[in-house]
Amino acid sequence: MLPIEISKANARTANMLRNRLEAKHKNPIIRDRFHMIWLLYKGFRRGECANILGVRPNIITKYIRLYNEGGLELLSRFNYKKPVSKLMAHKDKICKAINNILPDCISAIREWIRQELGIERSLHRVRIFIKELGFRYRKTMPFPGGKLSEDWLKEQEKFKTETLFPFLGKAACGSVDLLFLDSAHFVQGKFERFLWSQKPCCNPTLHGRYRVPSIVLMFWVDWIWPTGKY
Repeated sequence: MLPIEISKANARTANMLRNRLEAKHKNPIIRDRFHMIWLLYKGFRRGECANILGVRPNIITKYIRLYNEGGLELLSRFNYKKPVSKLMAHKDKICKAINNILPDCISAIREWIRQELGIERSLHRVRIFIKELGFRYRKTMPFPGGKLSEDWLKEQEKFKTETLFPFLGKAACGSVDLLFLDSAHFVQGKFERFLWSQKPCCNPTLHGRYRVPSIVLMFWVDWIWPTGKY
């Protein structure tokens, strides 16, 4: 049997770290390692420690070997290698496809991966993978995208100073007639749906009718009426 010597200070430190990790919901394997040190110090046998922790006896032996080699510091390290998904080799292609498609369900992403890459994965594994790439299931924003950005504010200021204010000056002098009209109608409505995307986005929705902008209609009437081509 592999011998082990646990000092009182190490036992108290292990118990304190175990309680702290449990409160913060850290890695359960590291908590079990510190818990084992405290149980062995309290006089529990190795088989009893395995039953309490719910692991095999050879796992207890492995933890003891780690403790003898590096103490509590080595027990606190988690050296297991995380498996790398085969999809990671195609991450750039998958990101580009999802950003272009903007799917509203995982099954659509899974089907694209199956058809384009020939890789079969469950919905759960596909969801975990795309979340690792930074995608989230986001609610789309109202058109044209929520709050005004700095670029839109600059465009508005440019329109006022270079287009609107000069026309107002001409209208005040009587050289031009200036009309304010409801000249356009949005065909993109408010979005009440969710999409998988890396950033907040807007996506066009279907509309029920088409409308002619009133400015275009006025130009058409102004050209047709005098010429008598109606």
